[in-house]
Amino acid sequence: MSDTNKNRGLNRKLHSALTVENVNLLKFQGRRGGNPYLQDVQVHGAVPKTRVSSHWYQPGEVTEKAEKLRQEDRERSEEERVRHEAELERQLDIERKIEAGELPASHEEVYFHDGSSVPGVEWWDVPYMKDGAIHEKYRLDYSTLNSDDESDEEEEEEQDSDEAESEARFPSIRYIQHPVPIERPREAVPNAKIFLTKKEQKKARRNTRKLVRQEKEEKIKLGMEPKPEPKVKLANMMNVYENDANVADPTQWESIVRKQVADRKRKHLEENERRHQESVKRKKESKVDLPTLAPPELSCAVYIFDEIKNPGVRYKIKTNGKQLKLRGCCLHVQNGRGIIVAFGEEKSIKFLDNLLTKRINWSEPFEDKATGDTIACNSKITQIWKGSMDDCKFRGWFMLNCSDAAQLTDVLKQQDALTFLPLGKF
Repeated sequence: MSDTNKNRGLNRKLHSALTVENVNLLKFQGRRGGNPYLQDVQVHGAVPKTRVSSHWYQPGEVTEKAEKLRQEDRERSEEERVRHEAELERQLDIERKIEAGELPASHEEVYFHDGSSVPGVEWWDVPYMKDGAIHEKYRLDYSTLNSDDESDEEEEEEQDSDEAESEARFPSIRYIQHPVPIERPREAVPNAKIFLTKKEQKKARRNTRKLVRQEKEEKIKLGMEPKPEPKVKLANMMNVYENDANVADPTQWESIVRKQVADRKRKHLEENERRHQESVKRKKESKVDLPTLAPPELSCAVYIFDEIKNPGVRYKIKTNGKQLKLRGCCLHVQNGRGIIVAFGEEKSIKFLDNLLTKRINWSEPFEDKATGDTIACNSKITQIWKGSMDDCKFRGWFMLNCSDAAQLTDVLKQQDALTFLPLGKF
């Protein structure tokens, strides 16, 4: 038998764990994370538990330890406070230097970081320096110096040497003017006008009327104003006067009620008229007289079309011409050719041109409502002229179905628009 098969099968030796009678030892080995049957177990028995000896504190030991921890915490808090105060003082010092102009602000650009490259005196201050200090004449007190003492006549009489000496001692302040400081008058700032929506306007009006009504009710309760008479009508007359013993003649009371109704209606109309007159007066006072401007030039466009049978097309031309406030006409012969002459603002003429040339389909068939037949159309429109004119004789917009070409020509001739016809005829 080979050595490799020596310890296999029935020839394998019995595991030492199987020979142990102490079951607790096997459990202990399992709790330690290993397989007790794959390890060699010591036969001498279970490992005894190690006892932890009790520690007894000496009197005052715990108190001393707690006091030591408190002292360390107080020292740490004191160091933090000192560090915070030092940082705060440093920030305040930097702010003071920034206000004094010694340091740049955070939003300013720093051109240099140390003062070694900054000269003691800038080149523009050199003419005012003498021996490293400011010249004496630039440090004099000018409050006691009166410029009026130096007149032109006295200067002419003085000698050249005196002038040089005076100029060397006092710089000339003859031409320096110090304006008197006058406080600028402050204009009253107008209150900004508040624009309210329709809903907000109704709410504000409702609240205002409510306050007026409450004030009137309070005055009536206090006896400052008499109690208003009941608003009697024919519909509620019997309910109002049913407990009144003085109603002896109902016909007389009916005439009284009718008179009261008429008086209330008259007061209502008078109040409306008064408010209307006040509104008209306010509008006249607030109206600003604008300078009269020269009338603008009128844009003009002339179109020729083959036929205009479709009533929908005629309605569109008529309605848009009035809405655009155009001046001119649309003339056409019965089931024949026609012409459109339009005067108006440039924007209106542009809108009309878009309507006639793009939006309206001139060759669209339509249904005759009288007979129910579908009528075909084969028409088109062409613009023959467009420009501007100073004025025209047309006073409005109208459409006319002419019986013949002669009538169409006469209408254009009355309005001095015959020149718009091609070759002067139709």
